[in-house]
Amino acid sequence: MAILLIKIEDTASLALNEFFDYNGRCYAVAGVRGEQNKRGFRMEEFYEATRDTERLENVPVFFVTGEGSEAVILGWYKRAVITRQIRTVSLFLEGNVEVASADAVLLPEQDRITKTEWQNPGQLYEVVEQEDMRYEALERLLKKDPKENSFLRYSYAPARLEPKLLKNPDACLQYCGTLAQVLLNDQCRDISEIKLLEKYAEKMKEKRRDDPDGWYYHALACCHLGFFREGIKSIQKALELEPEAADLKALKGMLLAERGYYAESAACLREAYEKNLEEDYLLLEGRVHSMAGQMNRAYECFAAVKDQTLLDSAGIHLQEMEKRWSFADLLSFRRKNRTRGKKR
Repeated sequence: MAILLIKIEDTASLALNEFFDYNGRCYAVAGVRGEQNKRGFRMEEFYEATRDTERLENVPVFFVTGEGSEAVILGWYKRAVITRQIRTVSLFLEGNVEVASADAVLLPEQDRITKTEWQNPGQLYEVVEQEDMRYEALERLLKKDPKENSFLRYSYAPARLEPKLLKNPDACLQYCGTLAQVLLNDQCRDISEIKLLEKYAEKMKEKRRDDPDGWYYHALACCHLGFFREGIKSIQKALELEPEAADLKALKGMLLAERGYYAESAACLREAYEKNLEEDYLLLEGRVHSMAGQMNRAYECFAAVKDQTLLDSAGIHLQEMEKRWSFADLLSFRRKNRTRGKKR
């Protein structure tokens, strides 16, 4: 099996992206990405793959950084699964490269001294086949256990609660809101801030059982930590207290999707969209249908999104979908939408 190299442009992202312990899994992105455009991985670059290949298993992946042709190795996944499409795992985490956390190694900064050659400066990934002169050196590195793995897991992340803050529920909920906003804005420094949100929200659930905010914040933290069962329980309680909230319904949909309840998840996201017409929810519904293998329904959701920048930033390209899947009713669906547009 060939080795995949992924270039990291900002090493500050490692702790909350490529080496974030999401309930025992890590995710990374391999694809052609621009500021406003993102495309799935070209599986055909592997000898074992064709244009019909959707996933490859047991692929070693190295993460590197650097300018020009010289790259420094930051860490690696020993045995990863690579899929063609980039999947949104949570609001801030996405990937088409997935591995068990036990197979993820992040070198401490002082040990990032091994270099390799980067042959395509304009691309963010490279496939190294066995006849490539870099292959043997990378394979030898995989077989060595580093002295230290700086990958931070949930159980080791610090989360010290302030007793004074816990005694003031109003202030505590306000702090939860601040942490939640940091999370939603993708500004967390590491997993510790999400763990802190989870712990404070857990206390607020106990102190104010009739306040949906505490339940929502707990569910939000659980969603981003990969604690889906606990998150579903909390979001269900929040919805009992505030049943008309679209954001609560959407969060429930995301949690259900990660548990494999795709039909229920899609229904939640559709309801959230119908409540306030946020096209982000429509995009998420399409993602869920895609996860369930229902590409026809996924296409319908994506085609209904009017904001093209949303599709571009999510790596959704309708024309590519049309080339890869011959839906029986795809063309008629598009014609109907064009006809409706002309009548308005």
